[in-house]
Amino acid sequence: MQFNGAPARVTPGKWPMGTTRREAPTSNAAAKTYIDLYKIDSQSVRIQNIKANIDAMLATVPATVTGPGLTPSKWQCLCLPSWGLNNGGTTYFEKMHSMYANTKTTQGLYNATDHLWWRDTNFKPPFTTPNGKQCYWSRGNGWVFAALTRVLDTIPSSEAHRSEYVSDFTAMAGALRLSNDRMVSGT
Repeated sequence: MQFNGAPARVTPGKWPMGTTRREAPTSNAAAKTYIDLYKIDSQSVRIQNIKANIDAMLATVPATVTGPGLTPSKWQCLCLPSWGLNNGGTTYFEKMHSMYANTKTTQGLYNATDHLWWRDTNFKPPFTTPNGKQCYWSRGNGWVFAALTRVLDTIPSSEAHRSEYVSDFTAMAGALRLSNDRMVSGT
């Protein structure tokens, strides 16, 4: 991360971390940047609202807040492992996993056979494309793949759900490669 200039762009007032929409995916993505800046230059002003948001999210936001669909799940998780790593508790990792599991399993948006994600429940079977194939959301799969990369880069090797994230990431890598190969070859 390039530090020069970053503090001026994220100081309170220019891009403040609010306290009203704890579940907002963009707020949680921005929170990761604030946490990273705090690691470089420990000024409490950089994380005071983030701490309040994360504490409130743990206390009040259910795993189902990600709502129907894939979009929110891509960012929701990113501030929690960074915060958990710095604050020595598994509570943050468990919250992240509950939100991930809600999208993956409870909503059933992950196809464990094809190792790709549907956008939302409207695109799960029996829905198919006009040519009779499963309808996956390429951008959403990219978001999940990128989020898994960041999560795996952040969480400790001893984190309880790491093997699930590694398994999903590895399976998705193969599926995305296969999908890309098919697209390039036209099959």
